[in-house]
Amino acid sequence: MECYALFFSGTRSAWLGLFFGIAVWGIYFIFNLPKNKKIIVLSCLLAFLIFILVFFMNLQSFEEIIGKNMVQRFSDINISDRIRIWKIAIDAIKDRPIWGWGMDSFAFVSDKYTPGLSGGIYFDRPHNKVLEVLSNGGILGLLSYLSIFGSIFYLLFAKNKNWDNYNGHRKELYSLVFSGFFIAGFVQNIFGFDCTSTYVLFFLSAAFISNNFSETEERQSQPGNFSTFKVFFGTLFIFFMLWAFWVANLKPLIAGIKYPKSVIYETSNPEKAYDGYKNGMSMNTVYDNDFLVAYVERTLYLLETGSADNYKIKFINGLWEAKSKLYKAIQANDEQINHLYQYIARIIEQRYFIYKDPSDLAELEQVLNSAMQFNPNISTTCWLYGEMEIAKNNFEEGEKYIKKACDLDLDECAQDYIFFQRLAQSYIKFEFYELAALNYEKVLNLRNLKKSSFGQQEITMTINIIDYLEILYCAYLRNAQKCNSTYQQSLDTYPDYAPILKDHFKYVQQYAQPS
Repeated sequence: MECYALFFSGTRSAWLGLFFGIAVWGIYFIFNLPKNKKIIVLSCLLAFLIFILVFFMNLQSFEEIIGKNMVQRFSDINISDRIRIWKIAIDAIKDRPIWGWGMDSFAFVSDKYTPGLSGGIYFDRPHNKVLEVLSNGGILGLLSYLSIFGSIFYLLFAKNKNWDNYNGHRKELYSLVFSGFFIAGFVQNIFGFDCTSTYVLFFLSAAFISNNFSETEERQSQPGNFSTFKVFFGTLFIFFMLWAFWVANLKPLIAGIKYPKSVIYETSNPEKAYDGYKNGMSMNTVYDNDFLVAYVERTLYLLETGSADNYKIKFINGLWEAKSKLYKAIQANDEQINHLYQYIARIIEQRYFIYKDPSDLAELEQVLNSAMQFNPNISTTCWLYGEMEIAKNNFEEGEKYIKKACDLDLDECAQDYIFFQRLAQSYIKFEFYELAALNYEKVLNLRNLKKSSFGQQEITMTINIIDYLEILYCAYLRNAQKCNSTYQQSLDTYPDYAPILKDHFKYVQQYAQPS
């Protein structure tokens, strides 16, 4: 039943752990067999391994039976992402090898040492238990962790006096079963990490071994004595547990429910969505920092996408109040330090768009300098820094930082025209429309060179770029001649899409004349 569940979960590290756990049993029993039986067992084992090998080499044939997703999980084994985060952990360990960075500190560590991850990506575990313990507790912490396994194996194989009533083979069998369990867990955690369910199994098993495989004094049970003292403290404990359940579970659950209930209003009623997020954040729960981040992230999304144009003042004032809490979270070395800096920078940037206050740019520069000092290799931070320089009319410096952002984020900037597209977007933000149009022209020219290999999605994106250019020339720059030439050039380049281009141009053309 466990193997059935394991297979359909697609957890490959668990299968690897299971293989090593069973291998422990197999090696022991094979070496203790008579020679003739040993040959038979080894032959059967070889045949089984060949069958498994053939099965996994022909997984595609079983798609209809076990599902396409399972086939992809088992046939596409790629640990490049694991290696990437392991390198971050190793860099952190080199800086603090003895004592480590403290328990549960990897979210902070990964933010500090991450080279170029952007967006909402951050890691709170390195997906390797050994590296996690080394990062958190250093060499001393790892020795402490390994000593748990040392103690377990010592009890299993050297101090199992309580099992003398069983014959020797039975005693060894129990020891082997438990040792296989711990070896399987250890191997699995080379590619993963512990969670509540695995911790419960691990420590219950360790406690069972400690209790039954070690020399213990006989304890004589005594009848219970329900004194007033016990009743009082028992009742007090029950009330404490109820209070803890309310504080740690029920109250955060009620606050958390407000967020998915509010998301549905982001398009139809942004103000209602915003009020829901703010109510969830203001319930004073133990997870207030997490709710704060969610509130800031969703509100910034509403502002940056233009969904909240009618409520800009209200939203930015609310974010401005939340800014001080974000600063406190940074000072407390909270999780997602890079993102906290970015949230503060984006709040200041949004306020600058409304009030055009030079002091906002000064604060923005201070925040981004601190972010760059913490980790200079985060693409989103570099992009924000470049936009700040553009806002100050330092175009050359701005373009340099946006180029660095692209170099750090090669997944997003895989195509050569993405850099110019990002530049155009940044110039539009600060109303430098001529420079934006110039860069969109570069994007369009580079895309046109590759049009022979375009699919429908790429064609749609190209038409969008043409629309942006026409809108810039017609609506913002009031340059009807350039607007018309962009349209004519697009017709010559993409004649098969003339009807679509014509319809779009008719819509844009109404902005060619001053209103």
